[in-house]
Amino acid sequence: MQVMSESTAPGMLSDQAVARYHDQGFLHVPQLLTPAEVAEFLEEGKRHFALEEARTHGPNEGVRTHELDEGLVVEWVNHAGLDNDVLRRLSCHPRIAEVAETLAGGPLRLFKSDLYRKKAESTLTPIHHDEVFFPFSARSALTAWVALVDVPAEKGCLSFIPGSHRVVVPPSADKDPMDALVEAEDPFSRWPELAYQPFVTVPVRAGDVTFHHGRIAHWAGANRTDSTRFSLITIYMDAAATFQATSIHNLLNPDDPDLGGHRPGQQLDGDRFPLIANGG
Repeated sequence: MQVMSESTAPGMLSDQAVARYHDQGFLHVPQLLTPAEVAEFLEEGKRHFALEEARTHGPNEGVRTHELDEGLVVEWVNHAGLDNDVLRRLSCHPRIAEVAETLAGGPLRLFKSDLYRKKAESTLTPIHHDEVFFPFSARSALTAWVALVDVPAEKGCLSFIPGSHRVVVPPSADKDPMDALVEAEDPFSRWPELAYQPFVTVPVRAGDVTFHHGRIAHWAGANRTDSTRFSLITIYMDAAATFQATSIHNLLNPDDPDLGGHRPGQQLDGDRFPLIANGG
């Protein structure tokens, strides 16, 4: 299937592009970052990975890994922008923020940004949807996937099943976390019709951003090259989002289950969850 990209200036994001996002569940916007910005953020991303590898694990510290029987899938630094001003600036970059809020149709807050590293010969990232992992209740949520290096298909770019965000429904917040995790990473078992839908693979250049809905089924290919893929993945939620404790979040984040002391139903705001239009 042909990949449709939006190449207009962010302030001129077309009505057709917004409609396409809502219909398909994702949008590719080339070159939202300048080459100089990419160079700065990539250098800082590599430095931050090295710093986190030297740390003893504590709340939101250290490099996390996802491994399968087939081998290493990906490595990431959780909440990379919490104590890194440069990566925080990328998380709330004004051009990225403007596109995200245009697609969402309203003001957004930063939930989190994770710095990802997919090394050479890393295996496929399994199909999944994101919203099951979100410990908040929100009118809208979307992810910006920022490429810090060129990511052709053989380097592990993303693939999406267009329209699957209208089919996928996350499990209840109190569902057994292992069952929820299996369901999140095997949407074909719950929605077998998705296995027969066409998918779109989206190669990207450094500085490109793909935006995708929290419920769209997607995956990343294996990195079959001899160089590492770096990206920053930022999750945005609408400005009125509130904390919702979930079993799967508690399982995966035992060091920070309440997001720094929040009560269920409490609005997520303040310095940790800023309005992105304010630049974080």
